[in-house]
Amino acid sequence: SRLRGGGYYNRAGKEIYLCLSDTNPSSKNHWIKRRAEDNLLELDPTILEDNIHYYRDGLWTPEGLDYKETLEISYQGYLRSRYVLGEWISAEGIVYVTFDDTYHVKEFDFSDVPNDWKWTGAVDYGVTHPCAYGLWATSPDRLKTWLFKCIQKTGLTAYDLGHKIIELHAMYGLKKRLKIVGDSASDHNQTLRNLGLNVVDANKEVGFGVDVVKQFLNEIDGREVRFNPKMLSHDPDPELRRRGKPINVIGEFYDYQHLPLEKQTTGLPKDDLPDKSRGSDDGLDMTRYHLVDINRKRILTPPKSYKSRGPADFTGGPGLLRPEDNWDRETDAGYQKEKVTRGRSERKLPWKRSRP
Repeated sequence: SRLRGGGYYNRAGKEIYLCLSDTNPSSKNHWIKRRAEDNLLELDPTILEDNIHYYRDGLWTPEGLDYKETLEISYQGYLRSRYVLGEWISAEGIVYVTFDDTYHVKEFDFSDVPNDWKWTGAVDYGVTHPCAYGLWATSPDRLKTWLFKCIQKTGLTAYDLGHKIIELHAMYGLKKRLKIVGDSASDHNQTLRNLGLNVVDANKEVGFGVDVVKQFLNEIDGREVRFNPKMLSHDPDPELRRRGKPINVIGEFYDYQHLPLEKQTTGLPKDDLPDKSRGSDDGLDMTRYHLVDINRKRILTPPKSYKSRGPADFTGGPGLLRPEDNWDRETDAGYQKEKVTRGRSERKLPWKRSRP
């Protein structure tokens, strides 16, 4: 970076000094990208074609062709997107690769929610980590769900959070005892119950939950999930800003990664789970609890791997289902054999779980 003066003027016409710096793009959560979005600094994107030594009058120069070929060989995947195309994108290994903030993020008001939709909540607790509470609206068929408001702050006890939840419900005229899905590994659920809130234990199975979230992001079988960009019911948490962490669940999507290769030691499916030690996932956990809770639609189309692996070995979840598989249970010998063995009229698939 360089401090330069002369030739630069502010709007009042006064000569000013500028601090100029350059950087390669990184994740959308990078502090430089966030400061630019908050209008605290100005980003001037540049690409290879902006260099007149390499690209002139709409044509590549011989030096430009050589340098471009070197870059194309050296960088692949997300590195190419960053260093060659100049895009601010997340690294490889992101769990929810299909999340798109230009599609899944939709601004809406309380009045935009249909009257027959049901309001529910979901909560993931934290003190040093932020606690995350989401107020969700869900269609009667449980296929469409929108995150309307969210509390995501550090330093809140379960007691403090409970009172903020009550205030949030009262602000929009919602009943106090609407259903809330809470982290079942914590005793904080009882604290909220003591305040009169209707809290049920969440299904915390990570692999299954990640598959369900992917189904909603990919809109499998009519599912739909949307996030309100103005979801925070309070000012952004300054402590999260100071740490360089996402202030809401939207930002968490870009840093939620699978376990890196050096940590994958067993070769088992659990190695493909998210790396809980990296990034922030409090809002994502809250989202996962909610989507698993409403995911009650019955699907009778298993993945292609079902036939080859057999019923006894099948452990797949909704994230593996694809409508184009066209599975026919009447012609599947493995299915029919298990059907006879169990003496049941229909096989109970793993994701057909009993619900309270």
